[in-house]
Amino acid sequence: AASEAPAQEAFALGVVVEDEAAKESGQAETLMLGDDLTLGRMFKKQSELGKAARELSAVQSERTADAKTLKQRGWFSRDSARQSLSRAKGDKDVLAELPAEEYESLTAAIDETLPTPGSDRQQRLAEKSLDESRKSPATRQPQSLLTANRELLRRKGQPAANKKQPAPTAKPQSASRSSKLSEAKPKEKQLGQRRRGVSDHLVEKLKEAEPPAKPPTPSVVYTPRPETVTAENNFSTFSLNVSDVSFKTTLASLQANKLPEPGDVRSEEFLNALEYRDPMPGAGEPLAFHWERARSPFTHDRDIIRFSVRTAARGRQPGRAINLVCLLDNSGSMEREDRVSIVQQALGVLARKLTPNDRVSLVTFSRTPKLRIDGMRGGNREAFLKASTGWIPQGGTHVEKALALAYQTAKKHFIPGGNNRVVLLTDGAANMGNVDPYQLRKTVESHRKQGIALDCFGVGWEGYNDNLLEVLARNGDGRYGFLNQPVQAVAEFEQKLLGAFQVAASDVKVQVEWNADRVRVFRQVGYLRHQLKKEDFRNNKIDAAEISAAESGNALYVVQVAPGGEGPLGMVRVRYKVPFTREYTELEWSLAYEPAATPLEQAGPAMRLGSVAATFAEWLAQNPYAQGVQLPDLQGLISGIPSIYATDPRPAQLEWMIGKARILAGN
Repeated sequence: AASEAPAQEAFALGVVVEDEAAKESGQAETLMLGDDLTLGRMFKKQSELGKAARELSAVQSERTADAKTLKQRGWFSRDSARQSLSRAKGDKDVLAELPAEEYESLTAAIDETLPTPGSDRQQRLAEKSLDESRKSPATRQPQSLLTANRELLRRKGQPAANKKQPAPTAKPQSASRSSKLSEAKPKEKQLGQRRRGVSDHLVEKLKEAEPPAKPPTPSVVYTPRPETVTAENNFSTFSLNVSDVSFKTTLASLQANKLPEPGDVRSEEFLNALEYRDPMPGAGEPLAFHWERARSPFTHDRDIIRFSVRTAARGRQPGRAINLVCLLDNSGSMEREDRVSIVQQALGVLARKLTPNDRVSLVTFSRTPKLRIDGMRGGNREAFLKASTGWIPQGGTHVEKALALAYQTAKKHFIPGGNNRVVLLTDGAANMGNVDPYQLRKTVESHRKQGIALDCFGVGWEGYNDNLLEVLARNGDGRYGFLNQPVQAVAEFEQKLLGAFQVAASDVKVQVEWNADRVRVFRQVGYLRHQLKKEDFRNNKIDAAEISAAESGNALYVVQVAPGGEGPLGMVRVRYKVPFTREYTELEWSLAYEPAATPLEQAGPAMRLGSVAATFAEWLAQNPYAQGVQLPDLQGLISGIPSIYATDPRPAQLEWMIGKARILAGN
């Protein structure tokens, strides 16, 4: 019974529209939205309400105009509600019996947000407008029947919808529904002519607002990792993810004069956002390893260790075809001019990078996904751009359905031994269907195991759902990027896209084995979402991140060193899969002990830059280990570094972010 309440309440607020021409002649004929043939038999039972309304008109015609108006309002509010409540039960039975194809067509018909002149939807909007204009200001605003029926469509398939309901309270039945529809056609034709004159701004006013995106409370909460005593556990294992999105979203937030939410800050993505100019691999070497150590100024008796793993530069593998499905968010939240521009530029980059050996498809989605391009050959930039532009953003955002169609398309054009990927461009403002990333990732993981990766590119900061896209990309073996400004979209999207086309190492795992005789305690900064168990390191069934050509992954640890110990500080091991093969490679390097650690203030620019970035991120995330950090100290440590990396704008951006956060926090 509880599940029936929403539909009953919706129909209790049904709208009756009078024919003004008939009213002027003294016979107020009432046409019902349920008489509309467009929506088919789902609404056929509503025709009973039309008869009741016409009976009311006959009674009212015998009274004066004033008494007639008052009586009409009172009767409609009471009797229409009673009839609609009983009629809702019957409509739910009709809905439950609809075939799948008819149900989909009804959904598509209702989801049209911009009605064409003379369309049935515009007529219904006009009817609602005329009805509202005649109602008293004191009369409660009714809900559209269209909204109620849309709610019924969404609820189709629920147990309550299939349950047979008792017959409604007896009311006079019409002799013939078909005859009533025939009688209504001439008058509805006249109404249609008047409705075509309704102004555009009125239609815009009546358009139903899309429900705002409300990301669910995360089902997984990440808490800062405490210091680990090496005598109890001397292993640290993690997936080497190299995303930089958190750095970019924090920059966008501070540019909007807002401190980011602490839970949205991921320290490792600050660390990996910066280029430290560490050495490239030598000739014939797949990876290069570099590390350094300095005394921490933030915590007593602690050292900072930073290391990086860098891949060799390489081009796209010759002869290896790409099967790419571009999944483009076309919902109302993407209608802003800057977001439209970003998407157009990203599509232009995509068109340039594909070759005739590649396959590309395009799926746009709002409430429902639509396949716009199906397996077009690459290399024809003009044809691709012509077929992929011109869609007007509108409607809600149903990511769940969109992913299903994108993966279906990717499997249809699957290239064995090729690079099969889905590239999602969206602001992540999902507000329909399943929006829990930890539920959606099941779909992503299952297709990843079938050889289809998922890359996610966020578009625009305002209303951005970072958590959703981060989880999907991480579990889809894909790249995760953020595009906020059109002027930067081309370079940033191209860099990430090329990374997806030039994968140098897959399933990259790092394991640090600390020497308990030399290191008493250790704590890893960041990588909370990428932690692995010790035994996962050599378990090939456990998935990990990928790194593209000429890319580096960075890590930072805070350790307490025992000067009287023996041996090195520890060993760093990296294990990865050679892309698109079953071959795994494992490398290791020793962290040699040096008696004296250089104070961070005197360390090289790379060490200072990485330490400042990671520490600032922990301060933003309100990490307990950053409680003693003062932003003026960070400003002093980074001073002069941006000029050293003059060709890279990010050190200067980091320095500006620290200053802006200091102003906003009063630090």
